[in-house]
Amino acid sequence: MSGSYLSLDALKSRSALDIHGADEDARLLAVLEAASRLVDRHCNRHFFELSAVRSFDGTGSSGSTSPT
Repeated sequence: MSGSYLSLDALKSRSALDIHGADEDARLLAVLEAASRLVDRHCNRHFFELSAVRSFDGTGSSGSTSPT
C-alpha cells in the first residue's frame, strides 16, 4: 500500500468485494490509488506522511504591512 487509504486485502475481503485470487490485483491497486487521490483532492490535503524537500522564494513576509 503506497498512500492508499484501504489495503488490497481489505478491498478483496469477504465483507467488501469477496474476491479470491490475484488475477485483478494490479487493476484493483490502481483503483485504490485513484480513489485515495480523489479523497486527497476533495479534502485539499493528504492523510499520510510525506517526506519532501521544499524551496521557497521571497522575503519571508506574509505581504501585510505592519501598523505604524
